[in-house]
Amino acid sequence: MLTLTLVQIGVMVFAPIVALIVFARVVRRDELKGRAIAALAGVGALTFVLSQVVHIPLNLIAAKIGSGLGIELPLVGLALLLGLSAGVCEEGTRWVAFRLIRRRRPAWFEAPAGQSSRKGADPAIAHGLGHGGIESVLLGLLVALTLLNMVVMRSADTSALHAMGVPDEQIPAVLQQVHDYWDTYWALPLLGAAERVMTIVAHVTFSVLVFRSVASGRRRLLFVAVLWHAALDAAAVYVSQTWGIVIAEGVVLTNAIVCVLVLRRLRAEG
Repeated sequence: MLTLTLVQIGVMVFAPIVALIVFARVVRRDELKGRAIAALAGVGALTFVLSQVVHIPLNLIAAKIGSGLGIELPLVGLALLLGLSAGVCEEGTRWVAFRLIRRRRPAWFEAPAGQSSRKGADPAIAHGLGHGGIESVLLGLLVALTLLNMVVMRSADTSALHAMGVPDEQIPAVLQQVHDYWDTYWALPLLGAAERVMTIVAHVTFSVLVFRSVASGRRRLLFVAVLWHAALDAAAVYVSQTWGIVIAEGVVLTNAIVCVLVLRRLRAEG
């Protein structure tokens, strides 16, 4: 468990960085080198953070209103609501970011001179790697913090927890939580690592769709990104709560495969 969790943390933190370095080496647009790619990835990371500034409070407000009104949504309704809020907030923020980028770098939204137009989505890929990458890094750091806490608590007994200031009535629950953590299915950390990689692929796809929406003026591509993102998150929430984490990761894997096929199709179309 400990070793595999360390592997999970390493993948979640360093895979986005490696992906960005590899992309910087293979990108063919002359104006997208070094600092430009780093800047686009940085904007992508900022886009994710700003989207959560809206997304998280929105979910909390919705939950508070629902609780105050005595409304308890069925799981499918809750999954759809959470998925839609994620899709609207993240893709909406992504759309605003690309609109602002276009004002400063309009050439990035056009085909490079003398080259095929299919290379025009390169800025979107850098942005998507930054957007999905910072999410992966932040979650990886959260996993690391949890692991550190559980390592400290692993050998703690009732007297130790009492000395830490844990109230007596909460000690049994804390001990059970620590036990459950170390008794977790052994492959779960690897599934978590794989999920982050597959989610980054999804973010790259969403970025390309929104980028093309801004570049071409086709709003339907933005709506496709919003609804696709919403459907993915809703399916992941619903399936994980009904059929378990393993099946939910299968959904994420299927989505990643579809994303790769869509990216290939978009690249072929130009």
